[in-house]
Amino acid sequence: MRTQLGAEVVPEAALRTEWVGPKAGAQLRDAAIKSVLIAIFFIMAYIAIRFDVRFAPGGIIALIHDVGIALGAMIITQREITLSTVAAMLTIVGYSITDTVIVYDRIRENLAKHRDMSFSQIINLSISEMFGRTIISSGVTSLSMVMFLIWGTGTIKDFAFTLLIGFLVGTYSSIYVAAPFTEWVDRRFFGSKAGERKKLTRTRAAKKADAVV
Repeated sequence: MRTQLGAEVVPEAALRTEWVGPKAGAQLRDAAIKSVLIAIFFIMAYIAIRFDVRFAPGGIIALIHDVGIALGAMIITQREITLSTVAAMLTIVGYSITDTVIVYDRIRENLAKHRDMSFSQIINLSISEMFGRTIISSGVTSLSMVMFLIWGTGTIKDFAFTLLIGFLVGTYSSIYVAAPFTEWVDRRFFGSKAGERKKLTRTRAAKKADAVV
C-alpha cells in the first residue's frame, strides 16, 4: 500500500493513536442503556395516550424483544458495540414501534367497525389486513441493509447488520409478540369491559331484531 501511494502520502508512523479504556467503555455502555430506556419510557407513554393503556405493555415487550435479540446477535457474532451500533439500536426502537403502531391503529379502527366481534377476533382480522403491507415494507428496508452489509466496510457493516436483525425481528414482533400480548392484557385485566361490550352489542342487536319484527 505504501509503495502504491508513495512515501510522501503514507507516513512512516501513525500520526495519532487512540485507545478506549475500561472507564470510557463503561460510560459508553451506561449511556447506551440509559438512552434506550428513556426512549422506551416515552414511547410507552405515547402509546398509552395515543391508543389505550392496554396497548402500551405489548408495544414495550416487543421493543425489549427486538433490542435484546439484536444485541444478542451482535454478541454471538462478536461484533464491537460502538456509538454507531447504539444509534442502530435506537433506530430499531423507532422502526419497531412504528410498525407496531400501524398494527395497533388498524386494531383500533376495527374495534369501532366490528362491534359484534371479540377482541381476539379483531386482532386476527387486523393482522390479516396488515400482513401484506408489513412484509413488503420490511422487505424493502431489509434489502437496503443487505446491500450495505455486502458492500459496506468497517463500522457501516456493523450498523447494517444490527439494523437488518432489528428490522426482521421488528416485523415478527409486531405480529406475534405485541398483538398477542395486548390480547392477553385485555383478557386478564380488562375482561369485564370486554364482557360489557359484548353484552351491549347483543342488546342492541336484539332491539334491532324486535324493531324489524
